[in-house]
Amino acid sequence: MERVPEVRTRYIDGLVYATSHSGGRSQNEDDFLVMPWDGGWVLAVADGLGGHRAGDVASRCAIKTLADCLQGQTDRDPVALLREIYGLIHKSIKRYAQGERAGMGTTLVTVCVQGHFATIASTGDSRAYIVRDRVTYRTRDHSVVQGFVENGVLTENEARRHPMRNLLTAALGIDLIVEVETLSLISGDTILLASDGFYEFISEEQMVSFLHSKNLSESGEGLFQKVLQETTDNVTLILYRVP
Repeated sequence: MERVPEVRTRYIDGLVYATSHSGGRSQNEDDFLVMPWDGGWVLAVADGLGGHRAGDVASRCAIKTLADCLQGQTDRDPVALLREIYGLIHKSIKRYAQGERAGMGTTLVTVCVQGHFATIASTGDSRAYIVRDRVTYRTRDHSVVQGFVENGVLTENEARRHPMRNLLTAALGIDLIVEVETLSLISGDTILLASDGFYEFISEEQMVSFLHSKNLSESGEGLFQKVLQETTDNVTLILYRVP
């Protein structure tokens, strides 16, 4: 597999803004997907885990397998389909995890948008948000710190900078947990997908403020450049605005 470029950007006028950058690291172990599917779109972000370049192998395996498995799979229940594909990705990564790649894995958050419905699947701590005049939805992290928040040990703000925030309780190729749900959307909603190198360095209030702009490209670039000034990690961001 050839190396992921340091910066990749895709923009579909007024509909999708997607970009990935190595950020504060020499190598980018994130990957993303923006793909038309079954009359709508599939958006996904993967953040690879593991040393010796294993992280980028795992994230790219997840994105390629997701794209390949979705081809021709129309008129399927997206909830069942995504559960099935996540299981296949998990098995595929485990097969690759040999030698210096032993223990590699990846997070993966996927949104299938069809009209005014979004089916969201998540493993790990890459996130999907739905933003209106505020954040109305956010995926649940599979992490030790998320457990602390849910048990009242930490606040959300404390969790953002906690030293254990990167300890995951699930990742494809390591421990398989998949949460999938379908949500209703309204015109003007913005779906935001991001790796932790993005959302750990910006508040939800700041996200909402940037997304008030009607220009999706300006909103995306503003968010991205703000985070790049502070992040110590790879950064991947996808925005989709519901027509």
